[in-house]
Amino acid sequence: MGYGFEAINWAMDWSFKWGGLHSLALGASLYNERAVAVYRKAGFRQEGVSKEAVYRNRKWWDTVQMAILEQEWEVSRGIKGPPGDTSLS
Repeated sequence: MGYGFEAINWAMDWSFKWGGLHSLALGASLYNERAVAVYRKAGFRQEGVSKEAVYRNRKWWDTVQMAILEQEWEVSRGIKGPPGDTSLS
């Protein structure tokens, strides 16, 4: 996935470790399939869809809203286990 995956992971790490954020949210147009795939691989989940929100190349495209919580990020990094799991505490 390359530099995009590295960049989004760096931003997530900084945001949750040092930035004091509890959640991150973003929007992505579905014409950019590679970006959406990177966000999913990084742990973002889809929360909503704006139908035909972007016009590009003579076509209307949906936009997805995606987010990740600090707790989900911690689980994905192995910092904490899933909710209810005390094995890593």
